[in-house]
Amino acid sequence: MAILNKINQSSSQKKKRFNIRYILAEIFLITAGILIALAIDNWNTDRAEQKMIKKYLIEMYKEYNNEIKRLQESKNNLKLSTERNARALNIIKNSQHDSISVLEELLIGIGNPVNVENQFPITKEFLDQNLLYKIKNEKIKNQIKNFSFYLGFNNKINEFETNQYINTIEPFIKDNINYSKICCPNLKSFMIQGGLKTNFKSLMKNMEFWNILSFKREWLLLNSGVIDYTIYFLETIIEEIDNELLEEIKLAEMSDTGRLGISAIKEVEGFKLTIIESGGPAFKAGLKKGDLIIMVTQPDADPVDISEMDFFDAMKLIVGPIGTTVVLTVKRTDGTIEDISVVRDVVK
Repeated sequence: MAILNKINQSSSQKKKRFNIRYILAEIFLITAGILIALAIDNWNTDRAEQKMIKKYLIEMYKEYNNEIKRLQESKNNLKLSTERNARALNIIKNSQHDSISVLEELLIGIGNPVNVENQFPITKEFLDQNLLYKIKNEKIKNQIKNFSFYLGFNNKINEFETNQYINTIEPFIKDNINYSKICCPNLKSFMIQGGLKTNFKSLMKNMEFWNILSFKREWLLLNSGVIDYTIYFLETIIEEIDNELLEEIKLAEMSDTGRLGISAIKEVEGFKLTIIESGGPAFKAGLKKGDLIIMVTQPDADPVDISEMDFFDAMKLIVGPIGTTVVLTVKRTDGTIEDISVVRDVVK
């Protein structure tokens, strides 16, 4: 019996050791399976994020090129305004009373701030998605990282200039110059001419008038410099994106997709139009800056609510084959809802 008990005891210990090894092996396999599953999930997530980042970078590339064109036009306008400002200051400096009628013409638009505003809706949306630090190209990452600083700096300049205009320039014009004569060029023909005449002979000896024009010149030159820096900054990012995504960009540029000529930013109810390109399909259809796109209807399809969509999914519905019509349900700034039919076309 003693021998049999020892045999049974020995057999039981072997079974226990076998069971422990089996359990450990199972734990190892389960753990390995979980780690592999997590790795695959992370890989899929990273791949999806990188795909989204590429889409954003291509759209940002287009956004920067369009902004450079707009800024170059603004730069030309600032150059003309700076030349007019110099002529006005020289007339005052030399007390050229026989050139008062010329001076009055040169002052047209002096009551408008010089602000050069930059929207960059796609870049802002990208930064809001917290995808910046997931860009693998360090050069692109570092360039776009500077965007927040740039936008903040630009906003501060515009805010300072607006405050100076409200507190200094506007009060002086109100008290000393007949505004109907020098208002915004596009509105002058609609203004009712009359009222007291401006005493320009007296203003030529007025230090505040001289300083008002000097303030204007300062902001014209400053904004011209800001535009130069902005173009250089954007061209640097464009070059880096071009080097990274050359083939993808070529494919995007070769696309025959019809567009509307709009820029928009995401809001709670939909997409708010921030830019309407003059002469573009949206402009011709009667869309206006500030309109909120809330629904999109394709030909022979039901309306689609885009309020919950991201930028790219919404744009996929809005753009389409050239010559086709898309119906945008928009909420106007006065709260009214309208359906606007837009014919898609090539937008340069």
